[in-house]
Formats: sequence, structure tokens, C-alpha cells
Amino acid sequence: QGLSIGGQVAYAHMHQSINDATGNATTDTDTFGIGARIGYNIPISDFLSFWPKVGLIFNVASESFGGTAAPAGSNNGFSGNAFDVQLYAPLLLHLAPHFFMGLGPGLQTDLTASQSSGGQSNPNPPKTTSYGLYFTIGGWTVPAG
Repeated sequence: QGLSIGGQVAYAHMHQSINDATGNATTDTDTFGIGARIGYNIPISDFLSFWPKVGLIFNVASESFGGTAAPAGSNNGFSGNAFDVQLYAPLLLHLAPHFFMGLGPGLQTDLTASQSSGGQSNPNPPKTTSYGLYFTIGGWTVPAG
């Protein structure tokens, strides 16, 4: 009844440009991820429920540097991947049958990470953790029959 199983595909692009007394520098980062998640919706009332979820996602990222102040020895970029766990626990407001909006805390952290630059592997790359308050909107259908 309240079980949810799903997948996710993620893409993010970040561009950063800095101009200061040392010159200019740009950084472009592209990240692609694919994963699965499972959750369980717990009704609180007719219009309110709690939907904690856990997911696993594999991310591949590449970062390139440019400009006159690009990091020395960076070989113009890095590439790497990470296997992350995600936790998300929104409180949902059911505005209409089969339609909801929600808000809640989320956390994503690297379980494993690897990184290389210029063909050289970094034996101990930094692991990242991100957290915040996230918004969700969604719905579902009931199979005919």
C-alpha cells in the first residue's frame, strides 16, 4: 500500500568564473548519475503523510579548468566517480486524490569515491556530503482493472 520503489537519473552542470588580480579562471563541472530508491509512505491524516526514502546512486563527474589562473598541475581537469547513499524524509500534503506536494530534510553522502587527473589516480580523493531542505511534487496512478 505505502511502499514506493523508483529509479532516478540526474544531470548537473556548474560553471564558475573568477576574475581577480591574479588573472581569470573558469571551472566547468558536469555530473551524471543513475540510481534506485525505496521508500514507505506513512499516513498521518487524510491530507498529510510522512514519506521517508533511501536511495543509492552512482555518479560520474568531470571537471575542466581554463583561464590564466587555472590551478597549477591540474592538467586542465579531473574526472572521477562516486557511489552515494541518499536519505530524504518529506512531509507530504495531499492536495487532491493522487497528487501531493512535500517538504523535508535530505542528505547525500559518498560511500566510495575515486578521482584521476592527467592519467594519474588520486589515492585518497575527498568525499562529499550535501544536505538541505528539499521540495517535492508528484502523483501516481492506479492500474485499471
